[in-house]
Amino acid sequence: MSNPTPLPFIFQLPRALRPLIYLRYQTRLLTHSSRLRNPNQPSKPPPPNPQTLEYRTSDRKEKSETLNDVVTPNSEDQNPHLLGRPIGMPFPPSPGENSGQDTRPMRERLATILSREQNQQRRSELRQAMFQKPYFRDWSNMKWHEGKTFRSNPRLFRRDRGMWFPNFVGETLVPGSSGEESTTEVMRGKVSVVCVYSSEWAYQQVDSFVGKKQNPGVREVLEANGNLAQRVDINVEESAARYWILRPFFARLRKERRSEDYGKYFVVRKGITDQIRESIGSLNSKVGYVYLVDGDCKIRWAGSGPSWPEEREGFVKGLQKMILEARQDTVDDTGKQARLAEVDINPSGEAISAQGMEPRNQVASVSS
Repeated sequence: MSNPTPLPFIFQLPRALRPLIYLRYQTRLLTHSSRLRNPNQPSKPPPPNPQTLEYRTSDRKEKSETLNDVVTPNSEDQNPHLLGRPIGMPFPPSPGENSGQDTRPMRERLATILSREQNQQRRSELRQAMFQKPYFRDWSNMKWHEGKTFRSNPRLFRRDRGMWFPNFVGETLVPGSSGEESTTEVMRGKVSVVCVYSSEWAYQQVDSFVGKKQNPGVREVLEANGNLAQRVDINVEESAARYWILRPFFARLRKERRSEDYGKYFVVRKGITDQIRESIGSLNSKVGYVYLVDGDCKIRWAGSGPSWPEEREGFVKGLQKMILEARQDTVDDTGKQARLAEVDINPSGEAISAQGMEPRNQVASVSS
């Protein structure tokens, strides 16, 4: 009796895996046929690289690095690159921005949905984003220095060269929070230590910069200058499931903070675009980031991932220097107000001294 004819390989697999194997086979077949039609075409076209922001090292002999080089280091150089140029948004923030809500009238929103040009542009943006950032890229980059994106700048960025920290809208720990509080309103006018994270892993990395045990100098400086400096936490929870898991723990978060710090802890759920992430260097959503922001909301220093000893030392020195600058600005503003108080304006519009002296700087009328 002859042996029965064996079944094809695909029919020997479990029924659930057959469609996957079939699709993979068809994909390879189409790729092979396209190569036969275009033999000069490269087998794997390079992904688009629209990023224009560059990270320049302090050594002028080294070439400038793009964001793609920082995010996906090659096998020859897996060390984080030095952050040698200011990062941030090119325009100052304003409260209410980046809320993630479409406040346009329904007619305009419907016109946008039905517009063919808008749909094609949105489709190209999604296609471009799919090539730019693979799904598992953030996880795969964690194998290099625990996901550290860049090395902190050794010195503060100049105030006139600094760029702005964007505005985020979210919910705070204040009981009855509306969920539409803006970070700009809290950060404006004070030196802020801004901590951005989205998981417990990222929070531990942030804690290596500002923790009481890891870097006690930061806590001492903040407690000694509470009227000029503050800490602001931004917990990014874009997943609705993770947000509702975090929601019952708000009571525990309140116990860990003073009542006056409830409004400095933000839970941001939406409004953070890829452009914002690229502008502030927050390129890996699984990593924690720390920023030093002055009273004008300009980023003067930035750190990522787990801290290194020289970064912790430079962080404390930069914070102390920014507090000295803020104190000097306060003294200058006080002196300017005192000088302005010496001069008053009477009802006729003439400048007179505050002590009730005669009008000064009057121009005598010349009769012809």
